[in-house]
Amino acid sequence: MLFGVSGLNRTLAFAVLVVCLALASCGYNSSSSGSGSTTSGLTFRAFVAQGISSGFTSGSLLIVNANKDVLAPVFGIGAQSGGVGRSPTLLAVTPNKTLTLSYSSGDNVLALISNSQEQSTGTVTLPGATESMVISSDSTSAYVALPTSQVFGQPPGELQVVSLGSGAATTRVPIPAVRYLSQSHNGNRILAFSDNLDTVSIVVPSDIGTLTNPLTTIGGFDRPVAAAFSADDSTAYVLNCGAECRGGAASIQIVDMTTTPPTVDPLGKIPVPAATIGFLDGTLLYVAGTAPGTPCTTGAASNCGTLSVVDLSGRSVLSTAEITDGYHNRIDMGADGQLFVGAKTCSNVLPPDTDQRGCLSIFNTATSAVVIPAFNGDVTGIQAVTNRHVVYVAQGGELKIYDTRTDALQETQIDIFGAATDVKLVDF
Repeated sequence: MLFGVSGLNRTLAFAVLVVCLALASCGYNSSSSGSGSTTSGLTFRAFVAQGISSGFTSGSLLIVNANKDVLAPVFGIGAQSGGVGRSPTLLAVTPNKTLTLSYSSGDNVLALISNSQEQSTGTVTLPGATESMVISSDSTSAYVALPTSQVFGQPPGELQVVSLGSGAATTRVPIPAVRYLSQSHNGNRILAFSDNLDTVSIVVPSDIGTLTNPLTTIGGFDRPVAAAFSADDSTAYVLNCGAECRGGAASIQIVDMTTTPPTVDPLGKIPVPAATIGFLDGTLLYVAGTAPGTPCTTGAASNCGTLSVVDLSGRSVLSTAEITDGYHNRIDMGADGQLFVGAKTCSNVLPPDTDQRGCLSIFNTATSAVVIPAFNGDVTGIQAVTNRHVVYVAQGGELKIYDTRTDALQETQIDIFGAATDVKLVDF
């Protein structure tokens, strides 16, 4: 059969698409041909979770040269074997940098990735979806919050323990509707936060699987969702979401972690406009959130969030700044004192409006100036690159690379096929 020009072009285009899906989804570059190497050989890498909705390819973890901001000339992890699930969306790296945990929301698969081998060494199918996981300080166990997991004879919700040595799910700790986890630096305590509750569940990991009850619950909060720990782990600063989470008022609540059980500071709460995520820098706590019905003072967006700079030693709010709205759940400090704050479900301002914006805010900690880049979409990953003026951001399914000296996209960018959903550095 002979094709006309248009028919031939369509056929060629389809063939090219198939090849691109097979190769681009893997982070493959022809320069690797004939090298004989199955790993990137890089010593400073970032992994990018890449989800693809396609019947003939799968998601993977792309490997980025974090010194040069280019894809490694090798297949993406899991692209050939499907070893990271259908749609990896959440990454976590062990403290010793030997493993990366990749959670796939498409099939609730938790994959264990050997960072040295750059391949999956095993998977665990979780009994529900997760938005939060932490890893023990000795890199031997992962703790995963499963808010809807069914527990016999109890309300849904549990903390699932995964052994990183055996690659198997082990103990289950029932915690109703547990959604978010915050862990102390030494790994001795995990604070678990449940939907629509005014309590905090405190887990002692060393007691899990013993005759001692590993769980203590303390009250007096206002829809708590996260916590930051002091450098010595003696104090936890709990973020009360308040009205944003259908509670009362947002605040910071100080908890003494040296007592048994931990005790709430009797001096009371530090009020803030909103609080869903924070970044602790010495005695300053940067807190982001969105109070319901907060109008923007400038720009085309109808609602805005707030970043509060809290002096913990003086128990006071030093200043506030207007940022995007949405539920803020990503934050990282880049070089030059630039704090990157990401949200989901924000009010996107769409083109052709000249005030186009999405869910990313960049806060200058020296001047309090705020930059909101003109890109739409949820922010699903933020990673500051060590010892460089660079921050990787996964927003709206794309990987964007920012220069912290300008708060703008740098010239070198990486075009990723599919959806970039998270990014993590995996080397010291």
